[in-house]
Amino acid sequence: MKKKIKKIKENSFFQSLFTFTFLFLIITLFAVYIYYRDGKTFILYGDNLNQHFVTLRYFRDLLINFVRTGNFSTFTWKIGLGYEMFSNFAYYIFGDFFSYMAVLFKTKDVEILANLLVFIRTYFAGVAFLCYAHYKKIRISPSVIGALMYSFCNFSLFSMSRHPFFINSMIIFPLLMIGIEKIILENKKIYFTLIVAFMYIVNFYYAFMFTIIIFIYGVILIIWRYWKEGIKKVLNIFFVTLGYAILGVLISSIILIPTGIQYINSERLDTSIYPYSLSYYRSLFSYLLNTGGGYWVRFGVQSIILITLPVFILHERKKNFPIFLLLIMLFISFLIPQFASIIVGFSFPINRYAFVVSFIFSFITAIVLSKDYNISKKEKIYILCFVAFFYLINIIFEVNLDIYVDAQIMFFLIILILMISKEKIINLFKKIKILNNHYKNSYNILLMLTFTISILVSLKIYFVNFNYTEGFVDMGTLNTAINTSYNKIPDFNKALKYIKEKDSSFYRITKSPFSYPNLPLLKDYNSSGHYYSISQANYNYLSIDLLNSQYYKSWGMEEFDYRTKITTLFGSKYLINYNDNEVFYGYNKLENYQGNSSIYENKYYLPFGVLYNSYITEEEYEKLSPLEKESSLLKTSVVENKNINNMKHFKNYNYSKNINELNYTIENNVNILNNHRIEINDDSSNCINLNIDKFDDSELYIYFENFDYIPYSKKDAINSELNEYSTKYEINSVKNKYKWYQPNYGYEMTINYNKINHGREIYDKYTDPNYIDSNDFLFNLGYFEKSPDDNIKIYLYGKGVYKFDNIKVYAVSMDGYEEDINNLRKSNFEATEWNN
Repeated sequence: MKKKIKKIKENSFFQSLFTFTFLFLIITLFAVYIYYRDGKTFILYGDNLNQHFVTLRYFRDLLINFVRTGNFSTFTWKIGLGYEMFSNFAYYIFGDFFSYMAVLFKTKDVEILANLLVFIRTYFAGVAFLCYAHYKKIRISPSVIGALMYSFCNFSLFSMSRHPFFINSMIIFPLLMIGIEKIILENKKIYFTLIVAFMYIVNFYYAFMFTIIIFIYGVILIIWRYWKEGIKKVLNIFFVTLGYAILGVLISSIILIPTGIQYINSERLDTSIYPYSLSYYRSLFSYLLNTGGGYWVRFGVQSIILITLPVFILHERKKNFPIFLLLIMLFISFLIPQFASIIVGFSFPINRYAFVVSFIFSFITAIVLSKDYNISKKEKIYILCFVAFFYLINIIFEVNLDIYVDAQIMFFLIILILMISKEKIINLFKKIKILNNHYKNSYNILLMLTFTISILVSLKIYFVNFNYTEGFVDMGTLNTAINTSYNKIPDFNKALKYIKEKDSSFYRITKSPFSYPNLPLLKDYNSSGHYYSISQANYNYLSIDLLNSQYYKSWGMEEFDYRTKITTLFGSKYLINYNDNEVFYGYNKLENYQGNSSIYENKYYLPFGVLYNSYITEEEYEKLSPLEKESSLLKTSVVENKNINNMKHFKNYNYSKNINELNYTIENNVNILNNHRIEINDDSSNCINLNIDKFDDSELYIYFENFDYIPYSKKDAINSELNEYSTKYEINSVKNKYKWYQPNYGYEMTINYNKINHGREIYDKYTDPNYIDSNDFLFNLGYFEKSPDDNIKIYLYGKGVYKFDNIKVYAVSMDGYEEDINNLRKSNFEATEWNN
């Protein structure tokens, strides 16, 4: 037993792992201290809170139910009118092996696990790097420094609390690199096959990226290693490797096939590809150290790379040519959006594979440190030239290098001095007899501690100086947020309980104000909204078809803008309303409920399903306006097949008879020009007042037809801040301000009516993956028995010119609504049992 323990202690991988673990704990404790001091969890508002945390907690309950009953369902009625969760589980959690730890925690304590997993995943990313370094026979201290560099790269720091499962891909990639090299260089096939299968099970999204990257690396490696042995040998190795890769993919098909089908049928592939922004190209080289990273190009690492990369290029480039060439090709992909789009699955070119560059940088650092280079005069010149080039590029493009980079450069100098003075430091240790004559080990320890301190300083600046922790959920508030609909409805939990005790049938609940997407998964009620990256495209197309202002591409749908007809068709029976605003037509207040909010019940509630006895064709449907389409869905079905027997063809109906266009006059202080143009040159003149005609018993809508925004050109932007009295100094100052100006096509539209705000942010169609390619907007301003004594106020945020064909205001009368509901109820469709 003692011999085995001694053998383990002498094992270089164990020593690397022990050292890495010790230093990782120091860094982790420091990060925990910063967050604890600020009273923050490691759960970031936004995607982590709304998607990842919700999924983890919901998944935990499914696992517990499976253990108890043997039943595990990937379908739920709680979100999205009934939602097939398999693809999202496969994307977010099925392959996230750490998430299965949730069964060890109570539901209310999943928050603790979510915090722990931030560091567990990051730790194993470093361990995976150690595995690759050990496979490449790199010494202990360089392996540890490389592992720390990889674990705390910019991609990791940005992802760990935003999209935690992205870190799993950082774990997989080094293991995949071992696999591809084993099969090509050693003809060992089993490990490679299994790691490919495992990769696709963990996350098919990243697996697709890795497939392309590893294919490129594999081809380079085969040609580099076997070209001299002839083309026959090259092709033989290539097809053997390809065959076992396909076998690995087939093994994973139980997960891959259904998720792949869902991904292909989602709207994520419905994407236009535009050139990267000018600011992206300007800042690209600064991302080597800077904390930023447009389009997810977050490959930044510690400043030791300023030493190791030049030395690698000088001495090690030819010996490690395949990985060097891969590095070059990845940088080329950052320059060409079409290339990046292919790598990320033919979707928007958001370069979430950038951490592969961080991995290569970390490996380069480990190689150089492992070779014990004594920094010669030639190497010093290379290093200084590289640093000078780094600064020169950023100076030329006027990129702001912040305090984070300043601290990095300070540690670059310290580590450079340590490397230059290596022999002197070792001789000094000899004189003072440190570590029982293990002088070289003493130097290695000094280098590792210095590198660790550089990470600690970077974290301090990243988390504290940049106020990064402000974006995280406060400690101990998560369960309260869940029970109060994200603090928007204080008695939300009480209202839900009241409804559930009152009514055990199948129904959906709407809430106002809307907040906390996917909350129904945690609170066990049915809703029409959902917030996941992958969802059925047809469901999203319905939102686009009816111009639902609460739909967001690649995010999902909040609700349906409180529109009475479609929300009733969706099966909404109750409304929990905190401010007694946004009340639908036909909803009666439940007087017995006593709380901070109000509960309304829909007296026109439709059952789980309804049957139609007539139809219109898709062609007829597409000719209708969005409001007409909504009305038609309460009267008749829409079918593809024109040859329907024994069923009424509901054609030539006037769906617009209850849609009354209101006249209005404009009371504004903005410049409304001819040909429907609005020019906004400052925020003080961005409001348009519409004084509308009176109406009653109607839902009020405002419709923007072909509304487009043209931001100021560089010349117009400069002129908007100058006048005939501007001095030469002011002119030069403004010109300098707009030196790197590039038009941004994003703007914000807010409509205020009856003291309630409506509207949305319109994303830049050239730079944002969530942009919806539509210039028509429709907003429901509410149902009113009598029109309020108020104007419609339209606020536009974004300097430039707004063009439109029409701005129309509609009062949609509810005449005939009750008759439509009663006709649908006649089908007597009743669900006596339902489950997942």
